[in-house]
Amino acid sequence: MRKKTLLTLIALTVWGITAIRAQDFIVGNIQYSILSPSENTVEVVSKTPLYSGAMTIPATATFNGVTYSVVKIGNKAFENCVDLIRVELSEGITTIGDNAFSTCNNLISLTLPESLTTIGGWFIMRCTSLATLHFPKNVSSLGYYALESSQSGVGGLQSVTVAEDNQHYSAVDGVLFNKDKTTVLFYPAAKPGTSYNVPEGVLTIGNSAFYFAKNLTEITFPETLKKIEASVFQHSGVKSVFVSKNLTEISSRSFYDSWGLESITVAEDNPEWSSVDGVLFNKDKTTLILYPKYKPGTEYEIPSTVTKLGRWAFDNTQKYLTSLTIPAGVTEIGEYGALLRTEPSFTITCKAIVPPVVNYNVFLNANTHGTLYVPVGSLAAYQVADQWEDFGTIEEKVFTGLTPSFAGHEIEICGGKGVIYVTSVSSRLLGGEVVKVYNLSGALVRTAPLGNIANIPSGAYVVEIGARTEKVVVQ
Repeated sequence: MRKKTLLTLIALTVWGITAIRAQDFIVGNIQYSILSPSENTVEVVSKTPLYSGAMTIPATATFNGVTYSVVKIGNKAFENCVDLIRVELSEGITTIGDNAFSTCNNLISLTLPESLTTIGGWFIMRCTSLATLHFPKNVSSLGYYALESSQSGVGGLQSVTVAEDNQHYSAVDGVLFNKDKTTVLFYPAAKPGTSYNVPEGVLTIGNSAFYFAKNLTEITFPETLKKIEASVFQHSGVKSVFVSKNLTEISSRSFYDSWGLESITVAEDNPEWSSVDGVLFNKDKTTLILYPKYKPGTEYEIPSTVTKLGRWAFDNTQKYLTSLTIPAGVTEIGEYGALLRTEPSFTITCKAIVPPVVNYNVFLNANTHGTLYVPVGSLAAYQVADQWEDFGTIEEKVFTGLTPSFAGHEIEICGGKGVIYVTSVSSRLLGGEVVKVYNLSGALVRTAPLGNIANIPSGAYVVEIGARTEKVVVQ
């Protein structure tokens, strides 16, 4: 009885699969799949051998005496049809699925119908020969990276146009905006020219708006701009960015993996951001937001005011940087915050006696390519600290020299009998800084105002003032 039941289930399953496949049919070399038998609607689906040449997708298809309305181009329907040259979609089609025409790299013309409302993500991915695209009046929804068509910045769309009566989108000089032109949505990767002035009145640069725009090296933002969303300049060629006074919202990934970015400068009256030597910080310079990937120079010392490295602060594939110095005051490094992929080697010098807390995936290849220098007495702490322990080489180092806050002032630190002497301190600094004393295990044993510190038990200590540390021995 059990065997008979099992055979019945198998038979029903096979019948079900056959029934599903029976809903696919080919008419005029185009393969369709029935979406709704009751409404007699179908979608165009992929076919082997692949579609090629010039094609018109009709409004209807008749099979077994039934006429079906063609309403959708299915997901991946024309994917990898490298011999496809021209496609015209007839009226009645309302939806184009994800990756519908992806990697049709010889497609030169795609005509969209007035009935179209929805376009899926990556629908023309790597359609490198498709130079222009017109949005009819009813298009109201674009999927993720819908208009990305270049291949690693080569080829792709040069211009986008939009019907004037479209209620959701508009275009200016080949660039796609929302209807009221307050948001830049898409700048064609192959658009001619190396510079672009974002029009006055724009408030937002949308997600990935300049993705793969390798030709673009100069961009000017209007005073009206308030927000830059994520991945705006990913793989673009923009070399410099000026942050105007009203630009107060910048995503942690706004400038992620920008292929040309060398510097960011900020208007002095901007209330949220600041910059030093082309590097982006928060206003009071306690958080380093972004070190541009293509900034010239192999070495960089983070200013002593910084206490945190933000998420993606050091772009994931720095072009030139091989040596990074982290000041003593840094206590936290955000996700990917010091991610250097420089090979064959890179060096990080961390002056913090207590290892800063690090978040996900901060140091990559540290075990094989990284050397870490830490303050005297802190080696043991770094050797067991999360992610810091991954460095293949960790060495102690005595850090000397004045930080910018002490420029022009001599400070001498030395140990005596039960006392640590801090001398030659400018009276202007007294009370404005503190002295921290650590034992060689990294534990804080004393915090005091600038000046001599008495009643210190004999032994070796590390003294920290600002970003300066020095080892002393007390008798």
